Amino acid sequence: MNPARRSSLHGRCALGAALALLALPAIAGCSPSAGAGSSAAGAPQASVTAATPAKSVPSTATSAPAATAASVVVTKGDQINNATCSSASCAHISATTAGFSGTVTCSVAGPEGKFGVTWPQGASETKQSPNYYGYPGTLVSVTCSANGQSAVGSLTW
Repeated sequence: MNPARRSSLHGRCALGAALALLALPAIAGCSPSAGAGSSAAGAPQASVTAATPAKSVPSTATSAPAATAASVVVTKGDQINNATCSSASCAHISATTAGFSGTVTCSVAGPEGKFGVTWPQGASETKQSPNYYGYPGTLVSVTCSANGQSAVGSLTW
């Protein structure tokens, strides 16, 4: 075989081996079954071992669970009837807390502003406050806070 032809074939086969690594079509005249160092026509051939494709490894890093937002839900508690509140709408103010960390302190406000006393409550607890209310159609709000968290819940009485 012509030495120039052999050199050209050798270069093409080496290129073909590189293309095989990229999963591209082989170059005609290069025999993958020929032993290392020779082609079917006797020209030197590069020996190529295909690399095993890298496998995707799932991430083992875990992200912190999303913090639950603190919340307060206001409902009517037990009905009362005393000297200061005797209408059918008079009832204790009940609050349900969720998503807080630590003991919560709650207070209540109506259209006239804050009233009554503050009370302690669990981080996720339903508790009837010591305060009561009795003005139908007005908005009552309970504000609870703990460790930098704060939430407000409201109810139209």
